[in-house]
Amino acid sequence: MRDFQERVPIKEFIVDIVEEDELDEPLENATIVFHMAARTMDLGMYTKPKRYMEDNFQGTKQLVFSMIDKRVKWMVNTSDAFSTLTCSDSRGASENTAKTVTNENFTLGPYAKSKFYAERWLSCSSARTFSRGKEVKVVTVRPTILYGEGDNWLVPYYLQFCTQHGTLSAINKANGPMSITYAGNCAYMHLLAAEHLMQKPDVLDGEVFNCTDETVAVNFYSYIEPFARNAGCKLRNLDLPYSAVFVLYAVVEWFFLFLFYAFGVRYDHLMMNSHAFGMVNYSTLTATSSKARLVLDYKPVYEPQEAMERTIKWWKDKRNAIGPD
Repeated sequence: MRDFQERVPIKEFIVDIVEEDELDEPLENATIVFHMAARTMDLGMYTKPKRYMEDNFQGTKQLVFSMIDKRVKWMVNTSDAFSTLTCSDSRGASENTAKTVTNENFTLGPYAKSKFYAERWLSCSSARTFSRGKEVKVVTVRPTILYGEGDNWLVPYYLQFCTQHGTLSAINKANGPMSITYAGNCAYMHLLAAEHLMQKPDVLDGEVFNCTDETVAVNFYSYIEPFARNAGCKLRNLDLPYSAVFVLYAVVEWFFLFLFYAFGVRYDHLMMNSHAFGMVNYSTLTATSSKARLVLDYKPVYEPQEAMERTIKWWKDKRNAIGPD
């Protein structure tokens, strides 16, 4: 027999999940939803905190309501392994770490609050059950900080900063290690979660799984260095106490925000907000995915060396395609 390449028809819809009428067509005849739509953590100083709850929490609820209307009963939700942390470090966090939050001063700010509320709502079966027994079965995957082809968050932000200033300054010996996960391995866990959810819905409904891989946890500047070097930027160590630098940074942030909210004056700088500054310069953020390995039979399909090589190649090809600045 002649071999034919498998072809799956794909339709692209650009919609706002908060708007009910925009979800009807994409959900028509759907079997399962991989809910990855979210407002990511804003690294810049001029954030809009209310938009997080609207997009990440209310948007998730609206998506579930629309799935009920269209009789779509399976969902794999993408959350965040560090969304439950409240001003503390995470060393090998499990799915049970801070399962109930009493202090809402989240380490990752209003972004984390919105993701935590959405995840908690999805984990409550009564919230997803409607009249005549209609409900959506949900399993949640919590990746750590992701890297890989197509990254449009942390690495591009710092590469833009490097391009503008030529150097990237690190506070010497201040920041702890962080778990980073290759996006390809995270995608694989989503597929496993979907398969197991549909096979054992009564067992896995409402369950949460951290997603990590074999990539060694390193401090942020060790992680960003190969990308910065590829972009022609230099890293500089500043031998300064973190606490003093953070206080000074917070004062500067307050000053800029005062000018913005009081007088509408906005400066187009690339300074991080204080939550992001603390994340990359001080926090220890590591997690374990033992539960996924036991329940989902998860084993990363990409080794760290291959994953990093693929990622750096993607950035290099993208930079060459854009051309020199």
